[in-house]
Amino acid sequence: MYKHLSIVLTLVMFIDLSSGSIYWKVVTKPARFGGDLKLQCYLDKTTSLSRTRQWCRGKYSTILVMNGKASDPTKYSETLDQTKRISVLTISAFDPSDLNVQYTCQHGVFMYKNWLNMSIEDFGNQPTPQNSEKDQTLGIVGHIVFTLMSIWFSSSSLVQDIKSLTEENRQQNSVKDPDRQKIPKGY
Repeated sequence: MYKHLSIVLTLVMFIDLSSGSIYWKVVTKPARFGGDLKLQCYLDKTTSLSRTRQWCRGKYSTILVMNGKASDPTKYSETLDQTKRISVLTISAFDPSDLNVQYTCQHGVFMYKNWLNMSIEDFGNQPTPQNSEKDQTLGIVGHIVFTLMSIWFSSSSLVQDIKSLTEENRQQNSVKDPDRQKIPKGY
């Protein structure tokens, strides 16, 4: 009996629910801070639309929207196109804190998790001869802010990674040689 149970458990471990026919992508082009940003999730064709649909965010998969009901309606909303089987998450008042975060689209047992990373080309208001002088100035300021925020997110992540590795190294060294005596300062 245990032999069959271990085979079943082994098979379950190799099922990858993050792959398959479900995925999301950014559809708002160009993106603008302060505006709405839309992520479009293409739902699998085999799961009934009456099954649970949800959008989550972050490391701990905080639920943003479940079956059209938002946890914060001023920030998030979902629309569902049943004929095309597309769920659209709208992030209102899009700002830099919405970037470099994992977003998950889940439908039934299928899910797709990916980072919302954007390059400067994804943002609008790039200065062109057709834009007014005010729009050109706002575009340049927006690009500078985006670049600075990208650097800040990268560096704060790097600093956090270094702190984490340093702490792990300290813990590993203390576990490896628990009998090691501390040398007094000055020696």
